[in-house]
Amino acid sequence: MPDAVPQPRGLEAVVGTRLDPFLRGFGESSFRGEVESFIDQAAPSFVVPCPDGSNPLSWTELHSQYCELFDRQLVGILDELDIERDEFLEWYEALVGAGEHLEDAAELPGTGGVRVSDFRGFAKALTASEDYELFRSVLLQRAAQQQQVVASPLDLQDALPPVQPTSGGYASHTGGYGQSGISEAPPLAPLCQEIDVLVPEGYGPGQVIAMQYLGARYELVVPDGHHSGTSFRASVQLLSLA
Repeated sequence: MPDAVPQPRGLEAVVGTRLDPFLRGFGESSFRGEVESFIDQAAPSFVVPCPDGSNPLSWTELHSQYCELFDRQLVGILDELDIERDEFLEWYEALVGAGEHLEDAAELPGTGGVRVSDFRGFAKALTASEDYELFRSVLLQRAAQQQQVVASPLDLQDALPPVQPTSGGYASHTGGYGQSGISEAPPLAPLCQEIDVLVPEGYGPGQVIAMQYLGARYELVVPDGHHSGTSFRASVQLLSLA
């Protein structure tokens, strides 16, 4: 499961080196609490998916706010270390440049013993909050938790056959799961969840709309009385391992 504060996951490879404090500072309980609070407040915006699988502008705006939390925390870490932001960025870019000309197993000068391969892991962890797909995954899972989903849904978009549309705003996956090439997988038990779906422009009652939700694809029939710009509640089947 993706972590709302991913930076500390890269700490193991740089413990005790000059890079250690830059990741360790993101693990402070007060900062984690601030991020978790933000995620909880933002998650309801991820309950209403776009039928075409695109990302609403509000999601990208929330991601920008999420990144700002981490930028402020980095500034606080640098202040505690008595390092100016520009000074840190210049040093960081120099390390990136030096690493491009060294073997993965080589020690990166000025880091206190960090290998080039480990520095790349450090860099990925340090900037993980900028990864929109990671952010989106965190928010979708939190939204599902707030909707009281019993088990975490699986990302089966590529493993499942297309779903069959049904009327009344209900959709489920159909077809032989074993035929997808995962014949040894344990049986799957369906879990139902109600979601709000926004009717896209140009669609109306009786028309089928395809949508992505929590990594899976669904097709829903727009109920009577609903037109573009309105939303309707639909029940979809999620899948989890029994």
